[in-house]
Amino acid sequence: MKKLVIFNLQTDPSSPVLGAAIDWIEAFQSHFEVTDVVSTHVGTNVSLKNTKILEIGGGNLSARFIAIARLLKFALHLIRNRRDYVVFHHMSPRTAVFPGILFKVFGIPQGLWYSHSSRPLTLKISSHLVDWIFSSEENSLPIINSKAHFLGHGIPLKKFNNFQSMKRRESAVLFLGRLSRIKKLRNLIEEIALLENRIPITLIGPQSDKIYLEELLELASKLKINLTIRDSVSHDQVNSIMNQFKYFYSGMEESVDKSALEAAISGCLVLTTDIGTQELSGMNNIWSKFANIENPAIHEQIQILDGLNTEELQSMQEMVQSDAIKKNDLKKTILKISSIMKVGK
Repeated sequence: MKKLVIFNLQTDPSSPVLGAAIDWIEAFQSHFEVTDVVSTHVGTNVSLKNTKILEIGGGNLSARFIAIARLLKFALHLIRNRRDYVVFHHMSPRTAVFPGILFKVFGIPQGLWYSHSSRPLTLKISSHLVDWIFSSEENSLPIINSKAHFLGHGIPLKKFNNFQSMKRRESAVLFLGRLSRIKKLRNLIEEIALLENRIPITLIGPQSDKIYLEELLELASKLKINLTIRDSVSHDQVNSIMNQFKYFYSGMEESVDKSALEAAISGCLVLTTDIGTQELSGMNNIWSKFANIENPAIHEQIQILDGLNTEELQSMQEMVQSDAIKKNDLKKTILKISSIMKVGK
């Protein structure tokens, strides 16, 4: 199988949330003769060599009908050449249902990458249609399935090679991602309020829930915590921003935020109580080797780390970065996925 088709949600390097899809496409290109992409939305500045990109669109009812028609037309093309292709759905269980059901009927092999806490109906259905399911770790796949492979995440290391030592970083906490309630940002403020030294917080990301942000600002003011909220940035700016902070917060439970792993690779110490995130970011080794404590609360994590000198923090930083790189290198993750899909096991 020398030809790959990737179905994804967005192909746009400027996207603050889904910009990394470009890196996944480029990584797959070295393993397949042809790598084509079918994307719900495509940005205006997309440049991918030797890759055809089909934008199916979506939105209102008429746009959805057009998208279905485009998917059906593309699916029929694939079915006619089915012996040449393998299909990969990147965080897109919806396309694994349709046109995935057609690919299943006509024997076109399919893989699905899914790493999130939500459990949509499309995920349950698509799990019966695809041949392989890939995820970062067990807690990030909210279904139990014998087809599952847990491979670590896929972080493009070339974008996170700017590395500042702890001496040059601000003793503050960064969160970068969707500023939504599921990220438990209120919990971060409340945890820092338990500290004698209430370090500053910076939140950066898309701001769709204005009421929630007002609640956070009001709570921070009440608890006398310096809270800064900034709008989203492009994916190319993430590394330089992360290099300014000692700490990165991840409030997700039973799901690994990719940004937390990017932060670990950038040299931040990740504050989290999620076991999977601790494992993939390398922070589990910090608590077992340096603190001899299992899964401390967020304020306890900060107390322990703030009590260390710069040399000790530097040692931890290097350990975390090394572990996160080993477990989440995009090239290695794509190699594993490609090998599994080519061999068929």
